[in-house]
Amino acid sequence: MDLSLLTVAQSGSVVNVTASVNSDVQSRNAIVVLKASESDSTIVNISQFGARFEVNVPEQMTVLAHGKSEATFDIMHNIPVYTTPSADWISAVVTDDAIIIYTEPNATGGDREGYIDVETGTVSKRIEIIQYDICGQYDVTATDFSSRPKAVSLPGKLIGGDTGSELLFCPDKYNGELQIPMTFDASTNSIKVSAASYCGPYNNLYVYTVMVAGNTQRYEPQAIVSGALTKTDDGQFSFELNEGELNGTAISGFRLRTFTEQNPTSSNVKDVIENLKYPKFVRVAAN
Repeated sequence: MDLSLLTVAQSGSVVNVTASVNSDVQSRNAIVVLKASESDSTIVNISQFGARFEVNVPEQMTVLAHGKSEATFDIMHNIPVYTTPSADWISAVVTDDAIIIYTEPNATGGDREGYIDVETGTVSKRIEIIQYDICGQYDVTATDFSSRPKAVSLPGKLIGGDTGSELLFCPDKYNGELQIPMTFDASTNSIKVSAASYCGPYNNLYVYTVMVAGNTQRYEPQAIVSGALTKTDDGQFSFELNEGELNGTAISGFRLRTFTEQNPTSSNVKDVIENLKYPKFVRVAAN
């Protein structure tokens, strides 16, 4: 170790040894000799690990325009990490084990692009950020869960929630009475629907989402079906809810069911009003 990188200071009976940041991946070593007299000394071996910087971030991420968004990525580091955004609508916070990227709502009326650099001084990663407004009118196609599947159509409007991760799908046939809650995850570029999500009142009952896993219906909120958001060749957006599992069983879609209480369980379940197996959402018109 270069001795100029090591500071030794005595304060009474205490000796403080301070090493500067090691930005190299190689570890480094030094020996400090503490002498009480010419014949009395102690040798202290000092080892300093090399720099560690591991971060699992995509080259590109999508965020939504209607509200403030955040995405969290795991990070491992023992040296300072800095972030440099390209625009004031992008910011980030680095913690001991994560980097959280924030984006502000987009009121410009169009898409916008930017980036954020994550740096240590010797290593740099750039994340391209694209912000879209995906809200609008959607065609939704699916099948039911019968042994001879029948085609299902449920067109409606996708609207933004309070934050950039919250969405609501409003089927046209219910005239705004029912709203299916959805979540956009910017870290995985996916849209999710969870079981036990309240959709609204219907015929003096309560409507919730119920996931279908194999031959069973699941009411637990951790039962989730999701799908990747994609931009189509004609500039529209689509996503198919076709991924998910619970206890090793694949989730193939969800139902809208009525319940007699605002606590969906098998004991107060009533009727199925919608069956949506592998539903595909395709935007046909923007707002």
